[in-house]
Formats: sequence, structure tokens, C-alpha cells
Amino acid sequence: MGNKKVIGIVLLVAGFVLMFVSLMADRIGIGGTPGFGYWQSLGSVAGGFVTAAGFYLASGNRKLTGILLLAGGVVLLIASLTADVIGLGVSAGFGYNQVIGAVAGIAAAVVGFVLSSRK
Repeated sequence: MGNKKVIGIVLLVAGFVLMFVSLMADRIGIGGTPGFGYWQSLGSVAGGFVTAAGFYLASGNRKLTGILLLAGGVVLLIASLTADVIGLGVSAGFGYNQVIGAVAGIAAAVVGFVLSSRK
């Protein structure tokens, strides 16, 4: 059981670092293109899922992990669908970043719902 917790903490930290670096790539000078690029989207989403997996392994609390994933997925879905309206969009129209965010938000919400509803 202790080994699972250590792996969970490592995944939690690694996922958070990946998500932070992906979200801040332009600010820290490693962004390849102006605006929020494809790799930043994928890194942010992957970092979020790795963080969630790490949290689950470290805490062992399936219900809390599910609730957090469900809430995070809904927020990501809403932010992705309304990105242009709330000033997060880089170009006019529904772009690939919004598609990635919407799909990842739906996936996170579904996984979160399943985890939180299981006994």
C-alpha cells in the first residue's frame, strides 16, 4: 500500500509540473508559436489527467477523486465552449484547442461521474 502512495505522489507532482509548464510555456519562453498551441493543449490536458491519477493513488479516495474530476471536466468543457466569448480564444471560430478542451472536459466529467457514483 505504501508503494502505491509513493507512486501517486510522484504522478501528482509530475502531472502538476507538466500542466503548469504547458499552461505557462509562452510566459517562460518555451512556447513554439504565438498563442496557445496544439502541444500546450495536449500537455495541459495530459497533465490534468496524470495529476488526477496521482491524487487517486496517493489518497485512495475514489469518491473525492471522482467529484474533483467531474467538476474539473465541467469547468474545462464550459471554458472550451465559451473561449471566444470569455476572451480565451486566439482566433475567431471554433479551433482545435477548443475541440481538445471540450473532448477532454467530457471525458473527465464521465470518468469523474463513474468514479464518484461507484461504491
